[in-house]
Amino acid sequence: MEEKNLSVKVYESIKTLLISLRFPPGSYLKERELANILGVSRTPIREALQRLDHEGWVSVGEGKKIQVRQVTMTDINEIFHIRSLIEHFSLSWLMDHGQPRVIAGMADACLSSMTSLEDRFAFTRMDLQFHSIIIKSMGYERIVRFWKTIHEEIVRLSYMAVQGPDRVERIIEEHSAIVDALWNRDKSAALSALNKHLHNTKIALLDKLGKTDNSNEATLPLGTSDFRILETALLETEIVKELIRGEVTDGWTSHHRKSGQRNRGGNLEEDESLPDEIEAIREAEEARARGERFSSFEEVVGKPIEHYRKK
Repeated sequence: MEEKNLSVKVYESIKTLLISLRFPPGSYLKERELANILGVSRTPIREALQRLDHEGWVSVGEGKKIQVRQVTMTDINEIFHIRSLIEHFSLSWLMDHGQPRVIAGMADACLSSMTSLEDRFAFTRMDLQFHSIIIKSMGYERIVRFWKTIHEEIVRLSYMAVQGPDRVERIIEEHSAIVDALWNRDKSAALSALNKHLHNTKIALLDKLGKTDNSNEATLPLGTSDFRILETALLETEIVKELIRGEVTDGWTSHHRKSGQRNRGGNLEEDESLPDEIEAIREAEEARARGERFSSFEEVVGKPIEHYRKK
């Protein structure tokens, strides 16, 4: 039982790292590195990666290289088409057959929680909870089950989109419009507010990723500074190990407590204890050598890698 629980925890932990962009689309995963990060043997890591490969989160290429699956325009269009179908139907059903004012109260409580969150990943999860309230109000178990199968993909894309300037404020406004329409039992206004929200979310996402004419081309350049990828690459070991042990509380880890930093996705502070050799940088530079889209370390962090090397 304990071995099974460990396997599940490792799978869930790695998937969380993918969803939260700790390992962004296009980055490479290594069993040994993940085993060191999570403090476990390579067996549960291998099992988790096989499961993630089956689910489409990662892909195994030549030489058994494991890459986080790229995000393409086809992926984005498909997810937003599905969202539009499910959410439009759910909202229409609620206005015609449900209790919109009851759901308005529940959604408003969720919205109030969102306004108090500073962590954008937690904000994104609560954002999707807002939408789930409306979908679950129908009581259609099959639709809810299907929604759960794409929920995590939506969270990852939404987290990318929320990185844009003023996007958090705009989401609050767009959700407020939906709540107001529910309370007023105004079906037309509710659907209009939902369509506007989904449209703006997609536009914000494409603004961050860069639209491409090729539907199968990856849109996210590895190393984008908006997701603080390199900060995570440098601090990941302690953060994830504490995550596994359940010791991360309110965005703080022991590393941040000691250094006085809070893990809120801000710029990397100077820290002479940071490791000299960073696997993520090597992988990224190899990608650049192959002509793949990638921002340099200095573009990501704002300072050359030499600045962080031990003197």
